[in-house]
Amino acid sequence: MQNKPTKVEQAEQKLEAAIVRLETALAAKTRSGKGADQDNQSKNLQAEIAQLKAENVSLKQATDTVSKRLDQTIGRLKVAIDENSNNLIKQVNQSGEPDTGRSQPNGPGYSID
Repeated sequence: MQNKPTKVEQAEQKLEAAIVRLETALAAKTRSGKGADQDNQSKNLQAEIAQLKAENVSLKQATDTVSKRLDQTIGRLKVAIDENSNNLIKQVNQSGEPDTGRSQPNGPGYSID
């Protein structure tokens, strides 16, 4: 004959089964809790990436604008230098001396009119 479990043994089995169910539920909740934290972190990172991309676009536009302005300024400076050089060459060819716009010092070889 089989021994029938006593009421205490039956209660222990029920208690063990309940503990297993609670541990399983707790583990599932912990996993889902980590998932929620990861989702929040992922959303935060995605928002930060979007912000950095927008900032990158803005900085690229500013860089392009500055680059164009520098190119224009360099072009104007080259033209001014070329014109100034051509004027100096003409002056030297005509008078033998460039007109630098400075007064000449009073010293040997110079006369004051």
